[in-house]
Amino acid sequence: MKHLLLILALAMSCSVDSEENNGNILILDFDSTSDMGSSTDTSLDASDGADSTNEEAVTLIGSGEKKADSVSFVEILPAQGFQASDLEFNPEDENQLWILQRRKRSSATCTEADPSGCGALVGYATILSNPGKDDQNMDRREDPNSWHFLRRPSALAFGDTGTWASCGEERTGNYLDSAADYMGPTLWSSDLNIFAKAPGAGLNGSHLDMLHETPFCVGIAHETENIYWLFNGDAGSIDKVDFAGDHGPGNDDHADGKVFRYAIGELLRVEDVPSGMHFDQKSKQLYVVDSGNKRIITLDTTTGTRGPAIVPLYEQLAD
Repeated sequence: MKHLLLILALAMSCSVDSEENNGNILILDFDSTSDMGSSTDTSLDASDGADSTNEEAVTLIGSGEKKADSVSFVEILPAQGFQASDLEFNPEDENQLWILQRRKRSSATCTEADPSGCGALVGYATILSNPGKDDQNMDRREDPNSWHFLRRPSALAFGDTGTWASCGEERTGNYLDSAADYMGPTLWSSDLNIFAKAPGAGLNGSHLDMLHETPFCVGIAHETENIYWLFNGDAGSIDKVDFAGDHGPGNDDHADGKVFRYAIGELLRVEDVPSGMHFDQKSKQLYVVDSGNKRIITLDTTTGTRGPAIVPLYEQLAD
């Protein structure tokens, strides 16, 4: 029986300086001539890494002929000057693919005195409806204060009904000469009547909440309610954040938030490389791509010994 497996992928160049195929979105079409999973030899030789042309590596992404030229690539979103950093289907609407996009880093400064480079920090959420189909529609959105709340976004994760969270790969959410390492995850609504819409006079962007203890974040995973796990690229740690109750679009009360830090200094970020994370609901294991150390690690989230308070802190927290 012939099987067709569709996988969406980020076609990001290994070099952040490359302009070719850097951030476009593709559909990978594996045309198999036998049942998926029929091949049993899926091992890789760890001594010299995975050769992308050998039979074992191809087997990991498809069966059938096991040849690289049997995989076709269909571009559904060109880069057009953007870098795609993460993507996920909306669990409430399987026809909505949400993609985080950002600009290439600018050599210009972003200070209060010279903000010429600040525009390159702005992040975007692009929503593809019916991706890969004839009636595909693209909706690229910029929050009214994306410069802060969706700054150089690296990762996203959908949460409980109607929410999702992002985190950004930057040291601060303010001007880059600010002394405070003030950056972390943002909670958003997935309601398109709320997200990236002006919330009203005196309100700041459409975000639902934000905490600021996770600079240079490159990965995020959802656990439950408003609890998320993050790859803290600054501390080389895994951070657990609980937004608790959100403050509503555009408000700024973070006092009920909680932040916990694990495995400090044991992870290593690679600049401009997002690191995938996944929380397994059954085992309570957290899986993390530790890019700088070239490995995948697991964290047993049911373990840990409480330590001293995180320092420095730049906002009031509940814990």
